[in-house]
Amino acid sequence: VQWTLGGAWNGGSYPRGGTSDTDWETIGQEFVVPPDVDSTGVYVSLYNGFMQRTPGYSYFADVELKEAVLPVLESVIISPSYRGLVKEDVSGSTPIQVRFWLHADLTPKVEVLLVNKVHHEIEKVIVETPKANGANDVTLKTDPLSLPKDSYELHVRCYNSDGVEIGSRTHNITRIEDVLPTPTVFIDNNQRMIRRGKPFFPIGIYFQSNQVNTTTMDIMRNSSFNSIMPYGSLTSEQMDLALSRNISVIYDLANYGNGSDTFVKDQVLAFKDHEALLAYYMADEMGLDWRADQLEHYNIVKSLDSNHPTWSVYTAGEVADTYDYVDVTDSLGTDPYPIGDGKEINASQVRRWSEMTYKGVAGTKPMYMVIQAWNHNNTRLPIWPNNGLFRSPTYSEMRSMCWQAICAGGNGIVFYSFFEVERNVDLPFSVQWGRMKNIVEEISDYGQVLLMEHSDPPAVKAPSWLMIRCHTDGNKYFMFVVNDGNGDGEVEYDFEFIIEAVVAKEFGKQDRNIKVYDESKFVDSYAALDVVVYEISIKRK
Repeated sequence: VQWTLGGAWNGGSYPRGGTSDTDWETIGQEFVVPPDVDSTGVYVSLYNGFMQRTPGYSYFADVELKEAVLPVLESVIISPSYRGLVKEDVSGSTPIQVRFWLHADLTPKVEVLLVNKVHHEIEKVIVETPKANGANDVTLKTDPLSLPKDSYELHVRCYNSDGVEIGSRTHNITRIEDVLPTPTVFIDNNQRMIRRGKPFFPIGIYFQSNQVNTTTMDIMRNSSFNSIMPYGSLTSEQMDLALSRNISVIYDLANYGNGSDTFVKDQVLAFKDHEALLAYYMADEMGLDWRADQLEHYNIVKSLDSNHPTWSVYTAGEVADTYDYVDVTDSLGTDPYPIGDGKEINASQVRRWSEMTYKGVAGTKPMYMVIQAWNHNNTRLPIWPNNGLFRSPTYSEMRSMCWQAICAGGNGIVFYSFFEVERNVDLPFSVQWGRMKNIVEEISDYGQVLLMEHSDPPAVKAPSWLMIRCHTDGNKYFMFVVNDGNGDGEVEYDFEFIIEAVVAKEFGKQDRNIKVYDESKFVDSYAALDVVVYEISIKRK
């Protein structure tokens, strides 16, 4: 199933393939189509690589597309957001909060109920007139830190006018002892990764496991990258090597085969105490037909390792329904690769996918988007023609795509990939790697600023191509601005404070002092794909 936007491919949903070469099999998948696409089509074919290698015939019958009705009620837990854990140094004193949406043309009543493991009621909140369109937030009065050590359930239930339950969701909350050690790596309620007690902004890149050697780790050490995600299993020696170069490892548990439960358990037990371990990679472009597997493996990880979170990556068809994965991972991302795929799709697809990914989980999970650095021709030749539309992303495109993901709410990025950049048919490795090094150096310079609390943006008549993210550190206000590539022009900003000075910084260029007028306003102009960081010295009005 694929859909288009503006006449071009814009995503799709690709079910798990068949396994038999003799019998009929049922193949299918649930999926959610993004709301603003032009058209959707169902195509039956063989994957091009399989078609080139395998002789014989494939037969298809009874192809059908059924429309499913969204559930009446959907909800996510806002706090405690990390695995539902209540612990002073993990969740803080933030009250228990839940957000729900309704998908029904009615005005039902919604009940939010907190109970302990024997279903004794602790607190109940009734929402008599919830919003039918948009988010409804409920905050409980119960102090989560006052709860005894126990397991709890937070039920969100929807009733029609006759008092009949028509939808429900349950979220698990666990109060653990404050005296227990702080997890080595965890996610706080601001969706920041906390590593050894300090906020950490992951800047990573995909590897192949057989590439993790002295040469490549020395290359990594001489850059601002701080983590890798190697496909396949690593040895203890490779983990030691990464650690010796101050490189953290996101360990691959997604690319398993038969006996996957055993594999996940064995790998977690082998490396859960290794200092190089940052997180576990749980899903690599897996659709809803893999959701049960993901949940099972996520629960295995949680039961064996309380010190490291998980990260999952989804694609195409999953971008529109990341909500369905909110309970099977601790953090997530999607992987738009819009440049040079034989189609005229520009860098702004990263913005669209990032915003949909972030919105799908209501900002309750850290988002680490995957950024393209490779040429699609690496995997398509000789099957697809080299028609001039296949190419590697430029420096400006990669830089803009990174900052689009960050300005959409990302608290880390991961490039794809070291091994594909080595294979790029149109650029030497040294050229593309040099570009990537410059980009991640700039991001790394602001990593700690980006992990501070978000600040309100200025008043601005923002053109559709503009994205903004703001943070404050004392009397210094940081504004990160990116052009997604769909326009250019001047933009005027009006702040709620008095500006003493504005310095515009663009990596590799000379700083610019921006003229301020009316004490709190300034104007700047942007070309397509521009990224500008403004460091603003402020005085409160």
